[in-house]
Amino acid sequence: MEDSLIQLNDLPDEILMMILKKLHSCDVLYSLIGVNKRLDTIVQDSFFTAYLTLTVPPYGFLNFTDPILDRFCSKILPKIHHKIGWINVESSSMERFLRSKNYPNLYGLGLCHLASETARDLFTASQYDRLIFGPSPPRIFSSTLLQLRVVVETYEDCLYLLDGRFHRLNTFYVTICSSDGLALPLINNEKKLPNLQCFTLILKSVLLAYNNFLIPLLHRMLNLEELSLCFINHNTPIIDGNDLKMNIMNYMTKLKKFKFNIHSVIPFNNQINLPSNEHIQHTFKNFANKNQIISSIDCFPKANEFHCHIYSYPYIWTDYDNITNNFRGGLFKSVLKLSLVDERPFEHEFFLRIAKSFPCVKELHVHNRESQKNDNQQWSIIEYSYLTQLDLVKSHENYVQQFLNNTKVSLLHNIYLRVDYNTLQRVTDNFTSDTTRMNCSKIKYLILYNQPEFCSPNLKDYFAHAEIW
Repeated sequence: MEDSLIQLNDLPDEILMMILKKLHSCDVLYSLIGVNKRLDTIVQDSFFTAYLTLTVPPYGFLNFTDPILDRFCSKILPKIHHKIGWINVESSSMERFLRSKNYPNLYGLGLCHLASETARDLFTASQYDRLIFGPSPPRIFSSTLLQLRVVVETYEDCLYLLDGRFHRLNTFYVTICSSDGLALPLINNEKKLPNLQCFTLILKSVLLAYNNFLIPLLHRMLNLEELSLCFINHNTPIIDGNDLKMNIMNYMTKLKKFKFNIHSVIPFNNQINLPSNEHIQHTFKNFANKNQIISSIDCFPKANEFHCHIYSYPYIWTDYDNITNNFRGGLFKSVLKLSLVDERPFEHEFFLRIAKSFPCVKELHVHNRESQKNDNQQWSIIEYSYLTQLDLVKSHENYVQQFLNNTKVSLLHNIYLRVDYNTLQRVTDNFTSDTTRMNCSKIKYLILYNQPEFCSPNLKDYFAHAEIW
């Protein structure tokens, strides 16, 4: 550590900032605050302190155990509390963070995994009035709140927050993590929300209640001016421009901005009357921004699925799921998490296109069981400048070799890798191959699936710098 610190201190501030900006802010703050005055000054830059995400799992490597939380609350937040504008925390640790210091410039609070019971206590119970608003009585909260950004578990939690208790709410950002709750609760999903002007909905799981939950919810928002939707829809008819127009836009006469990222999945069943991509694109002919709407279709006979993806461009979301060989290209600087899925092989040129289109990707999942066909040895080295998490568990060994061969892909240090043990053993020639040794030396966290009771004795030496699970 002392040698590393000396090397850091030898770097000019500009170079050091360039390096640190590629890391997660929490990792930077946790590792470097309190080391020395120079590093303290650098890491307290607004780039690292203005917007904090203290949730599990972040895009960095910190697992927020009690000792780490204690250090943040006692050593780090007291130094940067006045610089924090937005903070995202787990609802379970919210009280510890908010009680550690005052936050005079805080304008936004993101609560992750907020259950309805917690929300009920948080927004109505008297024990929280001093925690959030000083001496103000809790009823002031519901009458003055204008903007709310939350991460909740279920549809029920979302509806609970829109049951009328925040009648002046004009901006609501909600991320729903689970598709549970199909037996929708007896919560009013009909009462109008006339003050709501901006609504963003992101579903991390598949949407199974498009007609029963989402459409009735949107019909309550009569005066909405900005709408953003991001979800994967299963089992209902394909959502296209006609559906969006008829079920959503016709009910929102004041709508000015509509951003969407919608992935429809229906059973394939060898149907012959499935829509073409040209047909899907034609359904947007009456949209004002029709030239900024992208569509693509894919058939997966083995999985018995037909996929239709429609999204507005420029793309504003941080996740991009289920990219196939039909990917049409473009530049997606906002995307941090990416999944590649296909029943046809991914060749080297495909990964090169992905690296160019997603220059900021940090987390990559590759799901493809098909072997590569092109054995051309003349390939350019692919660089993923920010990639720190790589999931190859559901990948053919060709793709494990693709990423671990340093003549094909250049990896950063401190990679978090998930992979099948047997596949990894074959690709590395029982953890002896020189071709994959360099990239394997850059692995910091190695998660092995189907790991035997007794692993090869070469494993630990081959991944000398990695923590292995």
